[in-house]
Amino acid sequence: MPKILAHSGLIVSPDFRGIGLAKKIKTQIFNYTKEKYPGAKIFGITTGLPVMKINYDLGYKPVTFSELTDDPAFWKGCQTCKNYDVLTRTKQTMCLCTGMLYDPSKKGSNGIVGRLQSFKKAFKRDKQ
Repeated sequence: MPKILAHSGLIVSPDFRGIGLAKKIKTQIFNYTKEKYPGAKIFGITTGLPVMKINYDLGYKPVTFSELTDDPAFWKGCQTCKNYDVLTRTKQTMCLCTGMLYDPSKKGSNGIVGRLQSFKKAFKRDKQ
C-alpha cells in the first residue's frame, strides 16, 4: 500500500469556473483516496489560491518541498509549467508553487478550523 500519493493537475475550463466544480471534484477524489488508501499521506502543489483554499478546507497543510516526495516521476509532471526553471535551479527545494500535505496521522490537529468542522459533522449526525 502506498505511503504517499499525489493529487495534482486539476484544471477547470473557464466556462465552468465559479460554480464549485473544482471543489466537488477535489473532494470526491480526496474522499476516494482516503477510503482506498487509509493512512497514506496525500500531497499536491499549486500556485492557485482557490485550490489552496479547497486543499486547506480538506485538511491539507502548507509544507516545504522537502516534506513532499523525491520521486522523479512526480517532478517530471512539472516540466510543462512556466516556473519549471525555478524548480530545477533549486534542485526541487523551492518553487513558486505551494506544497500542501494531508497527513492522516495528524488528523484533528487543525486548530480552530478542525474543531469547527468536527462540530459541524457532529451536528449533521445528530440531525439525521
